[in-house]
Amino acid sequence: MITSKHIFCFIAFALILSSNQTFAQKTTINGSVVDKNNQPLPSVNILFLGTTIGTISDINGRYVLETNKPGDSLTATFIGFQAQTLSVEKGITQKLDFILNEDVSELDDVVVTANRKDKNPALTFMKKVVDHKSQNDLFQSDFLEYESYSKIEIDLNNLEEEFQDRKVMQRFGFMFDQESTDDSTSKPFTNHIIPVAKGDTIYIFTDGFADQFGGERGKKFKYKPFKELLLSLHDLPLDEQHDALDAHFEAWRGQLEQVDDVCVIGIRISAES
Repeated sequence: MITSKHIFCFIAFALILSSNQTFAQKTTINGSVVDKNNQPLPSVNILFLGTTIGTISDINGRYVLETNKPGDSLTATFIGFQAQTLSVEKGITQKLDFILNEDVSELDDVVVTANRKDKNPALTFMKKVVDHKSQNDLFQSDFLEYESYSKIEIDLNNLEEEFQDRKVMQRFGFMFDQESTDDSTSKPFTNHIIPVAKGDTIYIFTDGFADQFGGERGKKFKYKPFKELLLSLHDLPLDEQHDALDAHFEAWRGQLEQVDDVCVIGIRISAES
């Protein structure tokens, strides 16, 4: 005799089996990512559209992605290439290959025309910038929006020549030309020892003074005259050197705008080491 209890247990058991079969249906996707010349693209981001589920292609452009919660589409993105999206069939094992095209953006031309009366077009350009300073004042805006840029350092070691010769890696050829050693403590610079004595003065400076326009022809001051100026002042007390440099800079600049920050640091050795 089949009781209601038996029927309930049977139904519950059937639901458990059905549930296990549902969870067992994983979606597995494998394939490759290449450019239009069939060259493999490594480190390509491959994600289910609208999710954070994804992976990246390996050094040969291949990838494998397995999940119980797939999306309807798979997207491949890589810097310098147009993104590509392919449809996904859920619950099966399938092969999806991406072929990415280069993303070429053209910039509008900017033409700067100098007036015949202008001796230095760059100086004229800087004057125009200063004239519109109030109009372009960032603090006059209700809000600011900008894109930030971060410098990235990339090191590649022990790569096969076949991989280095691929078209996608040609833009990074400068990295392959750098020699490296197995000693992780080695430094990419050479120490220089300069003997100093009491009374010597050491100068550190930026390019602001040397690049300042001025004089009768509105030319740059340049580094050689600047170094000669420092040598002519090095015996004076440091505060007098400061005043002399400031006076010389203002005399050279005249009525022209200052084009850059100026920093000159002088250190005098006052005791025997």
